[in-house]
Amino acid sequence: MKSKKIEKVQKNEEPKKIPLSALHWTNAVEPDLPKPEPGSASRVEGWSFNLYRVLHGYGSFDSICVEATWSTSISHGTRSSPHSGTQQGTVQFSTKVLALRALRCALENWAAEKLDQIDQSIAREMKETTP
Repeated sequence: MKSKKIEKVQKNEEPKKIPLSALHWTNAVEPDLPKPEPGSASRVEGWSFNLYRVLHGYGSFDSICVEATWSTSISHGTRSSPHSGTQQGTVQFSTKVLALRALRCALENWAAEKLDQIDQSIAREMKETTP
């Protein structure tokens, strides 16, 4: 079964207009909250993003892809599940804005890599089909 988006493009219908202002590069943003030192009892709260969820369409963009998180020296998790976590501490962003900027930058890099692969395929095809 084809998705509605693919069917629209194949039927030559007008696709959704994307604002040109969306096409720009974001400066790289690094996490500014380090994970707690080994053996430390401290718990650091911050923000994190999940690029996998963005790329695979899980949840609403803002609420699932950038989440309020916590980290100790031995585990980390989301603040919506404060007593359930994953092994190992992790770095975080101090604000949601920084996490969103970092997410945007990561998504830009992913898209640029995919576009480069397509450009290389186009160049190969043109080379093979041009006399």
